[in-house]
Amino acid sequence: MMLRTPKVSVFIPTFNRADMLRESIESVLQQTYDDFELIISDNASEDATESVVKSFDDSRIMYVKNDHNIGSRENWRRCFALVKGEYIAILPDDDLMVPENLERKVRVLSSNARIGLVHSKYDLIDVDGLIVEPNQDAWGIPDRVDCLENRQEMLYHAWNCINCSSVVFRKDCVDKIGQFTDKLWTGWDYEYWLRISLYYEVAFLASPLIRYRIHQKRESVEFYKDDEHLMFTIDMDVKRHFIKCHFGSLSGGPRMKSEIWRRMGERLKWIVQDLQYKRVPIARIRTLVFKDCIDYPELLRTSVVRKLLLRSVIGERAATVLKKLLSPAAREAVSK
Repeated sequence: MMLRTPKVSVFIPTFNRADMLRESIESVLQQTYDDFELIISDNASEDATESVVKSFDDSRIMYVKNDHNIGSRENWRRCFALVKGEYIAILPDDDLMVPENLERKVRVLSSNARIGLVHSKYDLIDVDGLIVEPNQDAWGIPDRVDCLENRQEMLYHAWNCINCSSVVFRKDCVDKIGQFTDKLWTGWDYEYWLRISLYYEVAFLASPLIRYRIHQKRESVEFYKDDEHLMFTIDMDVKRHFIKCHFGSLSGGPRMKSEIWRRMGERLKWIVQDLQYKRVPIARIRTLVFKDCIDYPELLRTSVVRKLLLRSVIGERAATVLKKLLSPAAREAVSK
């Protein structure tokens, strides 16, 4: 184990992923920037994880193994207590770094002390490591360039616009705002990026510096299973928690809250339209909208969700007729 203090602490939280972990470790050791420590926190794996790690003869590697499985979030939180570097990078045990990843991001952080976090584009790869969707941006905006993010827009945005695997951030952030929250069952990384953005600038690099692996054993697949609506509810929980705990740190007050819920309402409308396109039974869609309005009454503050709820109750055709009847021209004709 290295004795000097490294500039960067990379941590790989892992559990029963020996088959992919080797590639992840190799991608870190092949970085063009070599002033780092690599912490591998094994959440009581029952496969060959320990043998894989110990097959690497590199003094920068620290391997720790939990006595029992403490859960994904707690394993990630444990890594925070172990890091010594000025900067922190998180690499899930199935993803890969492009060789220039650390060098490019350390350069950005070192150039401006106000920048607390830098993230980047990424390539989607399959289980065999082949690129299936190159040059992805979590914002979904084509042709973006290197920039400082609009932090207010990050808060407004209707979903997480930062890929966790692409993040490098200052350890000072941990000292200032603490660790991942234990109040959310998932989405705690998203909430953390929002929290960092309250106090620091967030930089973006328009080069794909991470390879993000999609496969059936991925933890996020277990949560989401390509369910856009479930992802929506997770992000609603994040936004609600963030506003509840940190609203006092926000400038703009009620106007900002109103815009956040409006954006989430627009996202729900898009989900409903997608379900209609997929010919999901209207009764199922109606139940979904009703439940969301009960679980998240904040949505009822938005006109888009109130209209969505009305259409769910009386049907699309009846809502169209009612809209015509309530139009200024119809009211004028009746008054005559």
